[in-house]
Amino acid sequence: MAINSTKLEEEFFEAKNNWNLERLYIDLASAKGKALTPVEKKFLRGLLCGYSPAEIATTVYQSRSSSTVRVYLSNGLYKYMEEMLSVKTELLVKIKNWSRVTQLLEKAGYKKNSAQFQSQAEPITANYPLLPDTVIKLDSAPKQDWGEAIDVSIFQGRNQELAKIEQWITVERCRLVILLGISGIGKTALSVRTAEQLQDKFDCVIWRSLRLAPPLEVLLNQLMQFLSHQPGVNLPEIDGSISQ
Repeated sequence: MAINSTKLEEEFFEAKNNWNLERLYIDLASAKGKALTPVEKKFLRGLLCGYSPAEIATTVYQSRSSSTVRVYLSNGLYKYMEEMLSVKTELLVKIKNWSRVTQLLEKAGYKKNSAQFQSQAEPITANYPLLPDTVIKLDSAPKQDWGEAIDVSIFQGRNQELAKIEQWITVERCRLVILLGISGIGKTALSVRTAEQLQDKFDCVIWRSLRLAPPLEVLLNQLMQFLSHQPGVNLPEIDGSISQ
């Protein structure tokens, strides 16, 4: 379901009353290496308003299923915050629960009218390398884009299935593997776990959920930019993108 940009900016707008959003957007963008997306900003505002991932999902998607929101947080915003706060405090910061976010950001001086905010006016961006340096590092690293992949650090069982899929992909060279089953049995987790175990065997790994996927031309354009590390790539036709 498409969500227009005006609505994205309006949701959880009350966060701006208590938090210095613009400064926070800039500092998180520096940690990320590029600007936050409208969806990331929206979920951040939801956290700053005290909403849980399930409550954010209810407000945004009219659903109590918080899996999409949790993926955005664990694979994106939490990591940017950890990087930003670790540099700022010179301590290792880890965010394991959404409820810690406001406490950590208030302590770092992002809440309006706090004593720390008044004394910490210097932007954090100076602590990060410029974007070109970041791009150079990415070029030399394995190409991996996990998109909205869920956290499978706690994964039990499925050893036979994992071994079989690995054989299909690495030994029999199958180009397409389809996981079929009823909803809720762990197909998504199995696919992510498989990709994690096989990532060292491939030059490039891309994981995408098509549940809330953008239009095909947008998705192809994103993948082309990722593979080429050229943000300016913009192929006008779907056939042209596929042929590349």
